Amino acid sequence: MPRVISYTPPWLTRPSRGSDFFNASPTAKTTTSGQQKPYRGPRRTTARCGRNLFTVVGNELRWANITQLKDDWAEKSRTRWTHSSRQNVDNQSPLASEHERATGGPLYKVLRVPVHEQIRQLVVSPKEEYLAIVTSHTIHITIIPGSAHIVAPDTSLKPKTFQLGPTAHVLDRSPIASVLWHPLGVKGNCLVTVTKDATVRLWELSRENRYSFDEPALAVDLKKLANATSYEEDFKASRPGASRGFSPDEVEMEVAAACFGGSGASEEHGWSSMTLWIAMTEGDLYALCPLLPSKWQPSSTQIPSLSTAVVAKTAAMNTNPASTADERRKADQQFRWFQDIDDQEPVLLDEGLSEPQEIYSRPESLSPIPKLQGPFLLDPEIDMFGDVTDIYAVAPKVDDDELMFEEDYEKFSDNEALSVAVICLLTSSGYIHVCLDVDGVEAQWLPLKSTKRLPDINETLPTVLLVEKVHVYRVPESIEDSYPTFTPDANSRYATFITHDNGVSYVSFTSWTSRLEEELNSASESGSTFRLDVFLEGLQSLVEHPIQIPTNRHPSPTASAISFKDPDIGYFLLTTASHQVHAATLDLPDSALPPSTFNNLSPFYPDISSSTPHLSSSLGVGVGVGSGGSGGGGALIPHYKTRAPYQPPRAFETPTALLSFLKTEVPQRERHLLSEEIRVSARSLGLMQAAHRILSQETDGLGAAAAELFTRAERLVRELREQIARVVVVRERVEGVLGEEVDAGERGGKNEGAERVEERLGRVKGRQEELGERYEVLRRRVAGMGGRDLSVKEVAWKREVDGVDERLTPLRDEEDGGEGGDEDVETGLMDRFEEVQRLTKELVVQAREAVGDKATPENRPTSEDRGEEANERNGVGVAPAFRKAKVTEVEEMLERESALVEATMEKLDRLRLQSL
Repeated sequence: MPRVISYTPPWLTRPSRGSDFFNASPTAKTTTSGQQKPYRGPRRTTARCGRNLFTVVGNELRWANITQLKDDWAEKSRTRWTHSSRQNVDNQSPLASEHERATGGPLYKVLRVPVHEQIRQLVVSPKEEYLAIVTSHTIHITIIPGSAHIVAPDTSLKPKTFQLGPTAHVLDRSPIASVLWHPLGVKGNCLVTVTKDATVRLWELSRENRYSFDEPALAVDLKKLANATSYEEDFKASRPGASRGFSPDEVEMEVAAACFGGSGASEEHGWSSMTLWIAMTEGDLYALCPLLPSKWQPSSTQIPSLSTAVVAKTAAMNTNPASTADERRKADQQFRWFQDIDDQEPVLLDEGLSEPQEIYSRPESLSPIPKLQGPFLLDPEIDMFGDVTDIYAVAPKVDDDELMFEEDYEKFSDNEALSVAVICLLTSSGYIHVCLDVDGVEAQWLPLKSTKRLPDINETLPTVLLVEKVHVYRVPESIEDSYPTFTPDANSRYATFITHDNGVSYVSFTSWTSRLEEELNSASESGSTFRLDVFLEGLQSLVEHPIQIPTNRHPSPTASAISFKDPDIGYFLLTTASHQVHAATLDLPDSALPPSTFNNLSPFYPDISSSTPHLSSSLGVGVGVGSGGSGGGGALIPHYKTRAPYQPPRAFETPTALLSFLKTEVPQRERHLLSEEIRVSARSLGLMQAAHRILSQETDGLGAAAAELFTRAERLVRELREQIARVVVVRERVEGVLGEEVDAGERGGKNEGAERVEERLGRVKGRQEELGERYEVLRRRVAGMGGRDLSVKEVAWKREVDGVDERLTPLRDEEDGGEGGDEDVETGLMDRFEEVQRLTKELVVQAREAVGDKATPENRPTSEDRGEEANERNGVGVAPAFRKAKVTEVEEMLERESALVEATMEKLDRLRLQSL
């Protein structure tokens, strides 16, 4: 878990203007549709687009630049500090007033969109061009304004907005479950909507074509598709106004959420980004693969990896006699589908900032609607407590063996990536079911024609391996319909944030992904089942709670958090509850900093509710302090936990509703009763009871807020006293480190303390220099003792010397192990040495006689003349170059023999010394 550096920054808390971006204003728009039905679904009312932030306050869509919010607070703080230091009497200087007038307006823009229902979700397109505004039943697509409009003087904008599906997504149709932007859409203009009645619609949007917002390019009813036997059947979504009969799948196939299996990155497996996972409320899991628009943009590795995998699978199925007809049909369909892609000439799309992207058309040889795969069975099968609310999928990494050329891809940057997909199902009871898709989802289509045969009762359904059931949080009893949601982590694919009614939790799978991948790629198959069973039994994910919100502080549900990394903001986590910001600045996990200090806290309720919090329970890790002083050498100075700053409750700022009640509820003819003496009457009693209900509710909120403030103030005083006591201990230890202990009455001034510090610092520096000199001497000595490794020629020469040594040294008889062994060796060596000397003398005499040793140097013939004369006498013609080479060889052999003789002499001398 990344360490929490700080909680909600000051530029997002009151009274900064950044907090106004999330707070409701008197002119904020509210819904006008009358009585609202209870909504149970995701609340993603905050979205990020680069440095632009979108949020919903009431039913008002706001837009701001998050960096501008921070810079404005920093500028105002700097200006306020400058003016207060220059002018202590008049805090409101003319310059300050001018600055307030120049920057006193709101830092956000209100986007006026024609949405009358309560906005539930905001979804930004991958290319950051469109913003999907989702209510419970309707969808509007807004074109995101340019960044230049954020600094315009107008406080509101009216961007171009289209209603998506004016006949498909309306109030009298099924509610919306998920809205997803297709990761392979060209320019990010492909949108997929999934409704609660299991209807999937694919929209290919275009600004120039208004009809693209009215009718989907593809619509399919999953209930019909689940029971279909061939793609000749009609499983398209029903038209508006069509009568619908009863279906037994109405309950079991109620969609909870959907997500794509990948993000379209080049590191992911080829089938992942075109696979749509659908989770049902009852717990069933389905998949659609491939789900593609008419024009799609693959990643750099998608086509090569799919080509190798499809061709290899088709060849294996055709040559394997054990393969069934259904398996061969599936492989043949994949081959035909990819053959259409291979025959295409892709269109290059030049976006200017990067290399041109290849655009392919969806193959037409097969149906654009794939087969509905599932339901996937959980292995082992368990009972899910609560309804499924959200789904999160992590794509498997691309298989290196499926790529044709190494230059076609880059290695996966994450060494902990798995070769199998991870599917997480989140339930309303606070559990996450972590599953692995071991077999992998591939493209499948229905057969061309339905068969006459009965369905195979032995046909097995696909399964996913359930590896862990993580309990993230406990649902408070006061919450009836909890609806937690996933938020992807901006730092790791194998980590996610879960937003629930108690705050935001963090779940990381990185503690076991690398070990699992090593086990899956292990070459040893013996005992693999046992090792996997042991591994799965001990598997445990990391669960933390970086943001905790007491449920009594916010009556409204918590909005889904967003996580992002920005150079100016940092690693940031943000959520809202009751229009109040809750944020945390996180530290990247690769920094060498102490772990998070809130691990040992109460999971969801901070210790602000405790009247007597103890210091030991609120501390995390500690750092040791050098011995000395009166504090004892074993004591530790603990780190206080990072705590969220105090934000005044809204009860302190909310105006009373009594005045509006008197103006709206009291008739004009009875208002004179308010200014007259109270009389005993039914009307006066009714007015007093109504006013009492309003005042009692408001005073109750004010009392709770005041009690919380009092508790925090008491805790602050208590902790301040403890910190002062610890500072005294630290001061005494520092004095003990600097020198001898001095009584309080004998302490000198600042100069005496400075002299002691300088004296000790000088001793430390001298000691450091001495250690440095000793280290340098040792380093040089060690460097001199070492040397380079032997070269190949030196190793060969050593081997040759050892061989000669073995030949010269006579073998000892293993049975003769007496004391005369060394003497026998010495005698044998001396005899051989004398024989070599005798032979050398004879050879020298013979050589002198052959060359005419008595000839003078002037008249002595050269070696060439002697060679020619010898050749003439023998009648053999020898070339001069060959003769020179042979003479050189003889000289080298003589040199080696001389070296051997010298080595033998040295060895004899050593043996002679050893025998003495």
